[in-house]
Amino acid sequence: MQRLPEHRAALETAVLAAFTTARPCDRKANRPPGPEALAEAARLLGSDGRDVVVDLAAYAELVEVTA
Repeated sequence: MQRLPEHRAALETAVLAAFTTARPCDRKANRPPGPEALAEAARLLGSDGRDVVVDLAAYAELVEVTA
């Protein structure tokens, strides 16, 4: 593969054109799920609609087994 000086210049132009001095986007707030989301989760989970609990010990065991 060859990269000619024209290729380098075009890539450099494209990269530099992507930079901006504009203010960054506002970060999304971390809000708890609303009633509609909770109702949909209950519908999808059925009678098993309980809170999701992450068991870090089970995760560590899974990592050890698959590593």
